[in-house]
Amino acid sequence: MSIYEDSDEKLWIGTAIGGLNLWDATNERFVRYQHHENDPESISNNTARGIVEDRSGNLWVGVSNKGLNFHDPRTRNLTHYRSSPGSIISLQDNAVRSILLDDQDRIWVGSFTGLTVIDRKNNNSRRYRHIPGDSYSLSADYVISISQDHDDRIWLGTRDGLNIYQPEGDRFIRYEGNDEVSLKGIEIESILQDHKHRMWVGTQKEGLFRIDFDSEEIKRYAVRSDKATFSQSTAACIAQDSEKRIWVGSAAGLFLFDPNKEIFEHVESQVIEGNDVRNITEGDNGKIWVGTNSGLHLFDPKTNVFKTYHEKDGLSNAVIYGALADDHGNLWLSTNKGINKFNPEKETFVVYDQADGLQSDEFNGKAYYKDKIGFLYFGGVNGLSIFHPDSLKENTDLPPVILTDFLLFNRSVSVGDTTVLKRSLDHEEEIVLKYDQDMFAFEFAALNYKQPEKNQFAYKLEPFNEDWIYTDYRDRKAV
Repeated sequence: MSIYEDSDEKLWIGTAIGGLNLWDATNERFVRYQHHENDPESISNNTARGIVEDRSGNLWVGVSNKGLNFHDPRTRNLTHYRSSPGSIISLQDNAVRSILLDDQDRIWVGSFTGLTVIDRKNNNSRRYRHIPGDSYSLSADYVISISQDHDDRIWLGTRDGLNIYQPEGDRFIRYEGNDEVSLKGIEIESILQDHKHRMWVGTQKEGLFRIDFDSEEIKRYAVRSDKATFSQSTAACIAQDSEKRIWVGSAAGLFLFDPNKEIFEHVESQVIEGNDVRNITEGDNGKIWVGTNSGLHLFDPKTNVFKTYHEKDGLSNAVIYGALADDHGNLWLSTNKGINKFNPEKETFVVYDQADGLQSDEFNGKAYYKDKIGFLYFGGVNGLSIFHPDSLKENTDLPPVILTDFLLFNRSVSVGDTTVLKRSLDHEEEIVLKYDQDMFAFEFAALNYKQPEKNQFAYKLEPFNEDWIYTDYRDRKAV
């Protein structure tokens, strides 16, 4: 329950049912102070919750028999929203599928079972679902993609068609196309409005559509077998770069739209051939970052060259669900094993997982968004994580490493058991071994308890080992 070091450097440990304990570090043993019914001078209760020393050197011990309410004081720098029935702010479903922050500071969260709109200004939320027989409800509960156009309209792609939210009446209008080109009943994968205010709509099985409101034309880029046009039915992601070029990712790779020819040209690449392109992000100097189910790929349109990063390069997982660039040129990647911060200049990865405060280690496709002030939004299987990259301070302090055990022939050596250790390992200046005691080991620990599972170590015996031997928290032993 409590640990306290007094002015004499004695360590006192308060426990839940074992009373108060004094640690004798020199002799490696405990002295116990426990409650005894027939001893009025014993500690009054075996639950020692708090320990403090006054100016006179007296030790004050707070005891209780009512348990403890534990609070973890660590600052997460992350905000969580989850499904919490009865709460003012609650998601429709913990499995987040799509995210948008609109101009009114509302967070639109699509899931497998409906839509949640979180109003952060008024600190409340509203949930929407498909209602059979109601043509103004969502066309389907499964909300795959969300986008806001230049007229502030909210577009929602579902498993069963395209919806436009209408604030007047708090309802949804289903956009079904026209007599020539119909979008009715189509599964919508992605939505983008380009610089000419045209809407690009990618689907699961019906290819790619472009809606031109000025001419009222809806054009479909049909499925073709040749690679001179958009040759895949699934348009999983759509992006527009700084040069106003339209990029589309699919199960057949990466495509670039040629506005003069009005066709999509296939970007030839063996490294992403046959892999699902899940997201497209523009980086510095017009380079294109492509996230797939087989890693992160950097494409330079000027040289037509790809570069690939895999798990062997430090990426925690090869499935890249989402990619967002922060204001310092770093890429933030959501995967099946946490979120990776990638520094393109140094080509290094920093991995954040559930232990850092994320909703889960597993995320979902389409569920990523960056707002105007730099906050990043990532949705996964257990809710929504929101953070600003500048608020995540990396721990650069090197914690002290102490020796916790000494072993001879794989057996722990205790104080007084042999002539090897006359005092505690912490207090011993040197250890003298005989010539035949030639197999020994030290166990060690780093005094960092925020995330001990991320501690890494290196050791070597000079001059026996030429190089450092690396290990982590699972094997804290130098042999």
